[in-house]
Amino acid sequence: MRVCLNPIRRQDDIPVIADSCRRLTELVEKTEQSSKFDIIKASDFYPETGTFREDQWEQWSWGRRSEILAGKRADAAGQTVILSERSPAALAASVLAGALNLPLVLSSGPEILEEIKNAPQGCSVAVCLLADNAADSLLFSLLDHFHDRLGGQDTWETLPKFSLITGRDISSLSWFVAKLAAQPGLGWGKGSRYGLQHEDVRNGHSATHEIHTGAGHGSIDLARDLEEPPAVVAYSTHGTETCAKGGDSTVLCGKRHENLAFDRDDFGVLACGRGYSCPKAPSPLPLRNVPWKILFLDSCNGIRLADSSTKLDFNLALSFIDSAGLAFVSTLQSGITTETVAQCFLAAMGSGCSLAEATALANAWVTASGTERGSYLAIAMPHEGIDTHGPACAPQALCAEQFKLDGPAVQIHAGDWPMRSFTIDDPQIVAAARERRLALSAYAEADQTGLAWFYRVEKLACPAGDTRSGLAVRIFIFRFPGALQRISLRFVDIELLRARAGCAERNLHRWLNTIELCGVENESHEAITEISQIGAQSQQSIALAALRSRWNGAAAGLLSEQTAVLEQTAWAAAVTALNNLSAKLGGPFWLTNALASAFSLDTTARGQCPYCSGMTLEKTLRHIHQEEHRRVSVCPRCGIIEDVGPAGPFGKIVLESPEYCSTGEDLAVTLRIDPAKAPAADIRFASCARICTNGKHEIPVDAEFQTGVLEGSSIRVPFVFRIPPDVQPHQYAIKAMVVCAGDIAFASRLLFVR
Repeated sequence: MRVCLNPIRRQDDIPVIADSCRRLTELVEKTEQSSKFDIIKASDFYPETGTFREDQWEQWSWGRRSEILAGKRADAAGQTVILSERSPAALAASVLAGALNLPLVLSSGPEILEEIKNAPQGCSVAVCLLADNAADSLLFSLLDHFHDRLGGQDTWETLPKFSLITGRDISSLSWFVAKLAAQPGLGWGKGSRYGLQHEDVRNGHSATHEIHTGAGHGSIDLARDLEEPPAVVAYSTHGTETCAKGGDSTVLCGKRHENLAFDRDDFGVLACGRGYSCPKAPSPLPLRNVPWKILFLDSCNGIRLADSSTKLDFNLALSFIDSAGLAFVSTLQSGITTETVAQCFLAAMGSGCSLAEATALANAWVTASGTERGSYLAIAMPHEGIDTHGPACAPQALCAEQFKLDGPAVQIHAGDWPMRSFTIDDPQIVAAARERRLALSAYAEADQTGLAWFYRVEKLACPAGDTRSGLAVRIFIFRFPGALQRISLRFVDIELLRARAGCAERNLHRWLNTIELCGVENESHEAITEISQIGAQSQQSIALAALRSRWNGAAAGLLSEQTAVLEQTAWAAAVTALNNLSAKLGGPFWLTNALASAFSLDTTARGQCPYCSGMTLEKTLRHIHQEEHRRVSVCPRCGIIEDVGPAGPFGKIVLESPEYCSTGEDLAVTLRIDPAKAPAADIRFASCARICTNGKHEIPVDAEFQTGVLEGSSIRVPFVFRIPPDVQPHQYAIKAMVVCAGDIAFASRLLFVR
């Protein structure tokens, strides 16, 4: 742990600062643990005389004052104390460093980032400064450094983890430092209960989740939580740096004290500072009065300091640490996140992580999930946490032989904690992670709920003496509330699932468009309306699942399920179209003509007719609005003999039949379907064949429809027509149509009846 200090150049009167420091020292000395702090008492300030004289105190340099209050000499063994010129923050921080026996580094604002960069790997850093000096440029530079390192391949344990020690002024900072020095380990005092509580009031309703040791789950009770405060409270809500929605008629209030009064023209003053009641809710809850120790506020602009839009007298973070609060975590910007970020923080705290690491995990989840840029900062001692006897985030290695990309799910025991991390070095899984194709299907076996997760690729951590080198995927899995226990874990190539879902969506749209172009929507209006509604609902579910597939353990399964529904819906649309179009084949219906309004000629080539061996024109038609083509073969003698989608599964369809038949006989016709290429999976199809007499005769067929599965080789589908005796000797056309969930194809050939 290192404490980086900012030399705040304020010209406060020395007696005021000296008095603040004396009061701070007295407060620390009166604590029950004062013997542990190694604070030099006032009578020891002058060992030579055994007296303390304020005039001599004022004559000392700030470095000497900080050295005395910290109880350590600058050259003390194992302690680094670097002091600069006047700094009220340095004076307060030196007390903290001396009380907790921490190294102390004093640096200017631009050098703070360098101090953090130069800190030993895995070292947590507290940046001590007054709120007026906590500018956005500094705070975002700290976050930028974390995100740069997060995007690299350093192990999680070596990433920078830091927090702020701050206050609105020296008096507020002294009070905050005194609490931190007097209550190491975040003890929450007598009468308080161990608990982690999350309340989501973002969407107009209150949804509370809570963990208690030995007490099960409970619901929100604000009066009880003020009487017996939980260890950690997290609010997912709407708000700003000054006030936030607290649920029902409550608003979390950051007003410094009741008697604030400002002139009407003062910039950055709210209505409550001018004597008006709160315009946001009838029941303000001042954070300066709450007894909570740790507050995670998941709202917009929750930790605005030097560049706040309002006066610092209206500030949630500063009001909270002015009360009993020992840690406040929130975000620097207006962002778009979900309540999962609060659950990530709570799960980390409940698993023994420090405040700095839990905040870093929240930022890492936000970044990895793709929902937002992580901008959470903590005002707290970075290394402190709650005593859960948990494993923190020490990783457990997964057996690469058990887990394969798109392989079966594997059950593992994750322990009695809400968060765990795992590493796996399977090359396929690592490659998918590096290409951002990796997703996890993760479920808690007890209740089959999807678990939240995120991952990063990092250097393979090897035991001492192990010379292996390479990369591994570090996975963080968590839930809140509840322990992980036994979980089911499966690694998925999410891009394959997304591609399949996109194909299903395009297929359904293509069918609805084809049905409209062919003019058969009125024949099956109710069925087509139902198909459209089911398709729209599935597409919404797919869009949501695709969005959550980077962090929600249930998303990959939902994406696969809804894609299957969409594929079934596209198949239902294909069958509905075939049912309606089959009747049209006996009349002047040609698929190419029906689709003509949506396609235009792209290219032409020469070919050979499979029926008469004459020359054909091979036309490529292009959809006017979409990336879709059709291939049409036209024989001058036989007419339009084939119409297929070249990107679909049907490569070629041919009608095998005699060119002549006699009345009163049976005519055997075979529809040969050649696949375009070996399909990745079996493709279900349906087909029909009719003889077009332009309505003059009804020629029955033995099978209205034939279904089958298109595999890797040609399929022959038989049809038998019974030519009535009264059919006029004439030229007719045999027409056939075949459909699958993603395509439609058409074929015809001439038939002479004699």
